[in-house]
Amino acid sequence: MDENVSLDQVRNDLIEDGFSEIDLRPILPSLEDVFVTLTNNLKD
Repeated sequence: MDENVSLDQVRNDLIEDGFSEIDLRPILPSLEDVFVTLTNNLKD
């Protein structure tokens, strides 16, 4: 996710799209997240 987008903005966008019960919090990426990102970057 783009670090320039605040959690409040994401929350507001989700509410506008009909998602009313939202629990957002930052998490650290897992090794799997890093692998998927790096693999996807190889395709470009």
